[in-house]
Amino acid sequence: MANYHHSHSDLFPAAIAEQRWEDLTLADYVVFGYVMQRPDLCQRLIELCLQVPIDHIEYIQREKDVHVFPDAPGVRLDVYVADGTGRVFNVEVQRRDEKYLGQRSRFYQSSICYEMADRTRRKARAEGRRLTWDERYGSLQESYVIFICLFDPFGRGWKRYMFQNLCKSDPGLALNDGTYEVFINATWKPDNCDNGENNVTDEIDPLLSYLIGGYDGDNEFVRMLDEEVRAVISRPEWRKHIMFEYEQWEDLAARIEKESAERGEKIGLERGLERGEKIGLEKGLEKGTERQRDLTARLADALVA
Repeated sequence: MANYHHSHSDLFPAAIAEQRWEDLTLADYVVFGYVMQRPDLCQRLIELCLQVPIDHIEYIQREKDVHVFPDAPGVRLDVYVADGTGRVFNVEVQRRDEKYLGQRSRFYQSSICYEMADRTRRKARAEGRRLTWDERYGSLQESYVIFICLFDPFGRGWKRYMFQNLCKSDPGLALNDGTYEVFINATWKPDNCDNGENNVTDEIDPLLSYLIGGYDGDNEFVRMLDEEVRAVISRPEWRKHIMFEYEQWEDLAARIEKESAERGEKIGLERGLERGEKIGLEKGLEKGTERQRDLTARLADALVA
């Protein structure tokens, strides 16, 4: 499994910086996004994660761009697709255990809702009419944010954690807002804990083993995934494009690091001068007061004499 290059960005594994292409795997962002451009592979992966059949998928925005900085180039972080019923799915592989994974899923859901509503608004505007009340909120279809994690995100040992908004007083009462957050634990082991959910079958197990580098079986879906991974990373045009993006990120990160350091030095100097002036003023006032007291005492002595 490839280690990450932390000099400027965690988005690119060290294998890219060192051009060790053969070390890249499906668990790497830059590979996952490209492999998921194959509709049959993407559809099957989502079906395995959700344990539901999907008729077909449509790419809303192939490799949705996420801009970490306002002027940063887009990097392929996730797969954003829909099915024929209007449901949308955002899928991402998560390598590192992060503190704010739940908040990220909330942010993604908000972005998806906005995009759904905006699409409906643009359609109505093109037709020269105003949105109806039903369209305004009815356009918000079911949305699934799926994180395939190479760690156990909640420490229960479950294979899948699936969340939806429920009433705290009565968990059987759902809000029915259509949002679902799904976290797949690729490190799940059958001898550690149960599935957590009875409806999670072992069909997904070969995929999870493959993602963490421990699969040596003959699963047809895994074989197709691996063949596509090998095909993607061997393409000269893909390597050239990824290196171009990597260099852009490195240049951007270096520029931001330099500007941050220069700004820090400037702020430090300004604060130092302000503090120096303040200290100087305090010292001056102290000396002036002492001088005044000395002159007053000498004047008093002269008058007494």
